Amino acid sequence: MKFRAAFLYRLKHQFLSLSAFLALFILLGIILPLIGIFLLSDFSRMVHSDGIIECMIYMFFLSYIGMNSDFKLFIQNGVSRVHILFTHILTNVILAVVFSLIMLLLIMLLNSNLIVQLKWDVFLFSLYSRGDFLIDWFFFSLLLILPGSIGLFLSALNSRLSRSIKFIVLLVLLLLPIPISTFMQSSSSAFQTNTLDMLQKMIGYQYGEYSLSPVLLTLTATILFTLLLTYLLNRRREIKILNV
Repeated sequence: MKFRAAFLYRLKHQFLSLSAFLALFILLGIILPLIGIFLLSDFSRMVHSDGIIECMIYMFFLSYIGMNSDFKLFIQNGVSRVHILFTHILTNVILAVVFSLIMLLLIMLLNSNLIVQLKWDVFLFSLYSRGDFLIDWFFFSLLLILPGSIGLFLSALNSRLSRSIKFIVLLVLLLLPIPISTFMQSSSSAFQTNTLDMLQKMIGYQYGEYSLSPVLLTLTATILFTLLLTYLLNRRREIKILNV
């Protein structure tokens, strides 16, 4: 019963947040550009924009902030840590599926002949899509589930680390590209070639073409691995008490 109540509470707030985001998205991304075109009376001009980056950023922050804000509330109401995590995972998946469907239908509408001055594209679809709506929907859903999973992971990680450790981790992440770049440049050409081939296979790029199956596998594996780390971090997560 506690899990059901937590799930419905979280789902309600996520869909309220999604409604606000879509209203703002339509206002800033569709209505205002069309108003600008009509005011300029330049009906020959077409505006192109990508429809995925904003959605992924939104999913990340919604997941990160939601996990932080709900944890104390749920714990105090007797919801277990495992149920809290499953609540967020399940609601994130449902939201991503619904969100991706709405965005796909919106993109199809904008790319129809109904509105010729404004076109919305998903850059990754131009690389991987084969025109199958269900596959595109699944692909888009995974693209939105990924930042949501990363948001959960970073939220759990942030709660387990002290300020000094956070500073050290941030410093390491900022400096990490330097030794990686040095190592790659000093390694053999065979190792560099093999590494590049492996990365290309992970994103489905081979022989000058993009294949969707490998990138779906990469996304799924990354999501599952991130959620596993989040589960391990969340097992002993405690409510932080600020000293005044």
